[in-house]
Amino acid sequence: MTVLLDGSFAGEWAKFGFEEVLFNVKNDLADNETTKSPIKEHAELILNADMLSNKSPLERLQDNRGMVEFVAKISDYIVNSHATLVAAIDRIRPDLFVVDNFLVPPAILRADIPWIFLCSSNPLLILESPNLPPSGSGYASTIDNRPKWEEYRRLEQQVYGGFYYRAQKKLCQCLGYLPTDADLAFRKPNAANNEVYFMLHSPWLNVLNYPRELDYQDIEPLGEKFAAVDTLCEFDSTTPKSFELPKEFADLPSKDGKIIYFSLGSMGSIDLALVKRVCLILAQTPYKVIVSKGPLGDEYDLPPNCWGQPYLPQTKILSMDSLALVITHGGNNTVTGEIDLCEKSVALIISFAFTYRGVCARQAYDLFTSL
Repeated sequence: MTVLLDGSFAGEWAKFGFEEVLFNVKNDLADNETTKSPIKEHAELILNADMLSNKSPLERLQDNRGMVEFVAKISDYIVNSHATLVAAIDRIRPDLFVVDNFLVPPAILRADIPWIFLCSSNPLLILESPNLPPSGSGYASTIDNRPKWEEYRRLEQQVYGGFYYRAQKKLCQCLGYLPTDADLAFRKPNAANNEVYFMLHSPWLNVLNYPRELDYQDIEPLGEKFAAVDTLCEFDSTTPKSFELPKEFADLPSKDGKIIYFSLGSMGSIDLALVKRVCLILAQTPYKVIVSKGPLGDEYDLPPNCWGQPYLPQTKILSMDSLALVITHGGNNTVTGEIDLCEKSVALIISFAFTYRGVCARQAYDLFTSL
């Protein structure tokens, strides 16, 4: 099977037996310079846009400068990769596109090829219903919170009404397509007054990747163009089946032989002040701690009872018999792994795409407890 993907991910699919066809982003780097990893570049963009500040969701909603910059960078990426993407599409004519982004490359919209929107964050991002709390608000899904929902939605409409749709129109026009091509990803079918969705929707299929226990289907059934995948729990078949800790760390004493795992995910872990603070607290415990350091992990050191790397085989760690506790940001990958593989976890809720929309909003269903 052939997969078309950005050149910065070269080799990621080939190791699973796929044939890769790459399209590359144009850049002005000299030949002797190397590009940043896409994950690190994305993480730094979020940090620079102040999207991980300590503001409440309502406070952050009133200042959209960070999101404006974030979406502008996404647009720049799509513009810079457009020519090579078009050439690759013309060469191999894919049978299907899978889009996991805030905007759709216009080349895909006009390729006359079906495309699926994969919603890899919380379903509230695209489940627009008055029966559900607004995306990003952090409000629980119980009916007594409805007045708060309405306050948040009013402000959200004032600040963000049509924001992503306008960005998609501008992107289409920039690349020589019709601005109305944005309707192919945002226009509500059979809606009065030419209404558009807040977030893009595929006219073919929208796939939710979220645990069945959390995906709100108990409150709001999925629409006709939706499908739910209970979870995409990643198992890295390219690493050894048994994960072995470094001998120096394995030999350290730890109460009852138990270990704590601490991860704020690829995005949350770029908040180095928070990561360092938690690590200093964990340094005072009698336990050894495994730390997923994230894309900026080379910029700080860990306490003596901690060991970690920028990226770790998380599912293998979650399967360890010696694991006593998981401290996480409540993100999609970590939570789905915990539900499948372990029992005890604490979530440090970070107000960002994958967290406030998930764990916090489901406390009332006895799935999580707020501390």
